Amino acid sequence: MFEGCGPPFAAEEKAMSPRVTLLLVLALVLAAACGSPARPPALTPSGAPEPSAAARSEPPLAYEGGGLLLPGVVDLHLPTFCSTVKGNQESTQFFERACDSGAMRSCYALGVAYACGVGARKDFDRAAALERRACEAGLTEACAKSGVLMLATDPAVAQDLFRRGCDAGDNDACGNLGMLLMMAKDGERAAPMLERSCDAKSVDACANLGVLLLRGVGLPADPARAAALNAGACEQNSSAACNALGAQYLVGAGVAKDATRGAALIAKACDAGLGDACDNLGQALRSSDPPRSRAMFKRACDAGDGAACARSASPQ
Repeated sequence: MFEGCGPPFAAEEKAMSPRVTLLLVLALVLAAACGSPARPPALTPSGAPEPSAAARSEPPLAYEGGGLLLPGVVDLHLPTFCSTVKGNQESTQFFERACDSGAMRSCYALGVAYACGVGARKDFDRAAALERRACEAGLTEACAKSGVLMLATDPAVAQDLFRRGCDAGDNDACGNLGMLLMMAKDGERAAPMLERSCDAKSVDACANLGVLLLRGVGLPADPARAAALNAGACEQNSSAACNALGAQYLVGAGVAKDATRGAALIAKACDAGLGDACDNLGQALRSSDPPRSRAMFKRACDAGDGAACARSASPQ
């Protein structure tokens, strides 16, 4: 049975990997103009507004597994976005002065600079603090970004930030909240959030919704619709969606079985740096191409997949 971020290969398997859903959503991390280095003002807990009524009424999220290795995952998903960000030391100094004076859009832009490392050393902690400050000051679009950057250190704070943005009408924040609920294995609450964000053309929300549809979690199973969503997201360069769609082709879930096409899609995701895809490809090639299979397990192991490390070390 395949493991990791592909679809389940046993109907009773319902668990969802935090690594998978985080990978699927991190392309949403940032979406604005940018600058470079600065020293943001410190955030004080006493200055933060009270959580929304909706957030207070939500039960705490329960997670399984290890920590979320955010910096490495962000490094995988930010290059395309950050290649469009323009900035230099001078523009960053402008953003810093304006942020210090209370201009929240400049704080937002400064956070983008730190997250992308444009003209500055990457600093996810500072980026998160700046985006959170902008979110809590009412700049809705900063809530989704700050929440993603907070995932590795405080998922409860991330949940509240996503809720703030979603309540204010930001579809990216709704998609991120849906992702977080999905990580907590609460498909019933995740599904409407992901539907809303997917309808608003969020690639990552559509890919996450495809996972729920494939597994029948939170809404009726619909492998064919899952395949359509994964295909659309894969065409827009979602590596996890390519991996999931490839796995569907390997077993004929919602699509006509096509092992060649499935392996090609998974290889595309592996080549993009998705360790789970390399592991899936290694398993698919175990019988037909043992040397390449071992190479794929090694790539997945190098990307931090412990199970792939064990497979790469065991005899074929």
